[in-house]
Amino acid sequence: MFETLFKVTNKFMSGSNALTEEAVEVHNPYLIELKNLYKKYGAAEEEINFFGVRNEDDQRKDIWNDILGLFSGEDLYMFLGTTDPGDYFTRNPMNPKGTAHLCLGFHKRIWRVDKHKKKYTALCNRWGCNKQKVWRDVDKDFKQTKKDIIDIGYFGVNLHRASAMTLLQNIGRYSAGCQVIRSNEDFGKLMSVVLNSKTYKKNKLATFNYFLFDKSQISFYSDVITSLM
Repeated sequence: MFETLFKVTNKFMSGSNALTEEAVEVHNPYLIELKNLYKKYGAAEEEINFFGVRNEDDQRKDIWNDILGLFSGEDLYMFLGTTDPGDYFTRNPMNPKGTAHLCLGFHKRIWRVDKHKKKYTALCNRWGCNKQKVWRDVDKDFKQTKKDIIDIGYFGVNLHRASAMTLLQNIGRYSAGCQVIRSNEDFGKLMSVVLNSKTYKKNKLATFNYFLFDKSQISFYSDVITSLM
């Protein structure tokens, strides 16, 4: 049984890079599917490719039911998290126009490595990044409707972790629109890939893309989320 990390490789990893029971040997069907989706939508692959899979069901329950991940070369990492704001900030938006949800689709150059809330290293929407496209839950009903507006700007919708101390059952105040990984350990693994990449070592201000999918676009969503949860 997996905990919060799901990793797929062409070969079983051993030695210092092993993920022991959290690694599985398959022929990368998930990676192939993701790569095909990138090609289908004309999204360029890079050394590191961040993606999210959103499940809009049960948002009122304030639960972790989304996949956040990256693929780099032949390695594919998937983590349990949220791509939507939690119950608290939906009901108590920081912006009078409503709490932000990143729109589905390909977001070009929206993140670079920086300090989230000036506290710890994460992926942040900062100077040098592109503006972000979001929809705002004007009527606070946890779903996108005709009443909700599209907004484009620098909103600080980052990719970060939840609690560093414990695995929380609910999202709580950890997302006002940010993409949030539930486990601190899993977040550390994701950031390790980033910080050790050629892209980042060559340019500390390098920017990264993000592709946000709906669960209906990803055939393996149910299998993976069951394992992660």
